[in-house]
Amino acid sequence: MAAARTFSVRSANHGYKFLYLPLRRRLPIGQLRSRLRQLSINTRRVLSIHYPDRHLVALLIYNDYEAEFCS
Repeated sequence: MAAARTFSVRSANHGYKFLYLPLRRRLPIGQLRSRLRQLSINTRRVLSIHYPDRHLVALLIYNDYEAEFCS
């Protein structure tokens, strides 16, 4: 699989983006990932999760996945 990525064409929209979502309270990362799965969000495409502030979670995703994530 990794060898195939070496020879594939890079998309025009390559890169990463943080999506900020409001939360009522801070959840453990595993519990947050399970809630994202309940919403039919592919958690393998969420590269990083962190809490930059109270009542806020930041999800690092690929730019190409943003449209699918927000729909």
